[in-house]
Amino acid sequence: MKLVTFAIVAVFVGVAAFWIWYLFFNIFAVDFKVEPEGPKVSVNGTIEIKAVPLNALGKRAVNRMIPFEVKILEGKEIIYGEEKERGGIVLKLKDIKGKLKFEVSSPYSQAPSVFVFRVE
Repeated sequence: MKLVTFAIVAVFVGVAAFWIWYLFFNIFAVDFKVEPEGPKVSVNGTIEIKAVPLNALGKRAVNRMIPFEVKILEGKEIIYGEEKERGGIVLKLKDIKGKLKFEVSSPYSQAPSVFVFRVE
C-alpha cells in the first residue's frame, strides 16, 4: 500500500511541477519596452530598449532574460553610441535632427517590432 501511495504522490508532484514551469517560467511572448514612449526624442538624448519575456499568464516570466537585437533601418548617422545593459540596450543620439527608425527582434518573438522616432 505504501508503494501505491508513493507512486500517486510522485505523479501528482510531477504534474504540479510541470504546470508551475509551464505557467510561470516558460516564455510565450516578448514585449519590447522603449523609453521615451512618445514619437519625439530630443537631440543628444538616449533611447532605452528592453525586452520583457511574458509567461502564459501574461506577466513577466520569473527569473528569465532573453537575447534580442536592434537593427537600425533609417537614421544611422543620428546614433553615435550603443551601450548594452542588463536586459537592455541604450542608444545614444548625436546633435542631429532627423528620423530614426529601428527594428527589434528576438528568437522568442513571432515578428520583429519597428519603432519610429523624430529627433528634434
